[in-house]
Amino acid sequence: MEKGGGRLFSLVCLVAATLFIIGSLGAVTISDRSGGAIYWGGKYVNIKPSGYTDAIGSRSRVDQMEVTMNNDIVTVKITGPYFFNYAHKLKRTQDAPPGDLYISSRGWKVAGNPPYTRDIFEASEGWDYVVSFENKKIYTLKFSDITMTSALPSVSKYRAHQAWRGGYGDAVDEAEVILTDKDLSFIFSVRNMVLHSEIGLHWTMKCGNDIIEGSALVPPIAMEPPSADPAPIEVVHADPIDAAAAEGAPPASPPIPAAASAPQGSPATAVIPGTAGGSGVGAAPLFAAPMLAALGVPGSGSDVVPLIPLPVNNAVGPTPYVGPTPTPTPYSPPDVSVPEPSAVFLLLVGLFALHPKKYLPK
Repeated sequence: MEKGGGRLFSLVCLVAATLFIIGSLGAVTISDRSGGAIYWGGKYVNIKPSGYTDAIGSRSRVDQMEVTMNNDIVTVKITGPYFFNYAHKLKRTQDAPPGDLYISSRGWKVAGNPPYTRDIFEASEGWDYVVSFENKKIYTLKFSDITMTSALPSVSKYRAHQAWRGGYGDAVDEAEVILTDKDLSFIFSVRNMVLHSEIGLHWTMKCGNDIIEGSALVPPIAMEPPSADPAPIEVVHADPIDAAAAEGAPPASPPIPAAASAPQGSPATAVIPGTAGGSGVGAAPLFAAPMLAALGVPGSGSDVVPLIPLPVNNAVGPTPYVGPTPTPTPYSPPDVSVPEPSAVFLLLVGLFALHPKKYLPK
């Protein structure tokens, strides 16, 4: 019993560990409040090394970045007191609006050791995408067009050489950006992006007083190329003229004349769309007249009024061959012999002679 219980406990632990690993691939938290790998960022301006801290002033503090992945949809949510101050216009945070989200498709590369007080935003670190806060789009990164962090009015302390906004190259896809007094969320699809198993992320406000950077694992499903959309099925509607011909009804529109190449004195024939040079379905009305004439149907054969030949310049296509009209055969009833009345009378007399008692009244 104890051995079976031990196996069950091991199985439960294995399942829990598997779920934990899967969950860690779906959601990653990059902390900017504590931990050994916390990112401060470099290029402090007007601050002595002894005054280096994670945030320059409490008004700009950011706590964490949570990265959630559901299939090909990525949600990056950044939280911290800064967003409350900015939304409610407290502590002059309106002078330092939020920036764009920058992405490195080949992982997070950073200079130095934690808390990375000498690291700045450089092209050599592999940043290659940007999600625009204002335009709500994903772009390939054009590094030379990035607007870096800068000093705020009446404030001398800030961080320089950190990407804030811009660098928009080619548009890749749409994005959704949601700003509240609690957080800032970037929601976008990676279906048109080329990502590896690990990506790097960067975000800050205009002054760079607090920067958050880190790495996140990308589930394999998010890296799969988009499947090609199936080709639309083309619905081909039947030609109304062909449909009428197939049912034996005359076409709604008058027939288009054929080339006037028939010998003089012979009646011109008509070409119906879908016969010569088209499908064979429309040929039924054209060749029905000789068949009806052979059956002796009224209005066929010699009763058919020939079409008047039209000029050559109005002709459409070659003249189809129509064979000679057969001579109608007069109807003759079948020869069925009927017994004469005398034969019937003799048959009745014979029956009476064989059984006279049967047919006489009693």
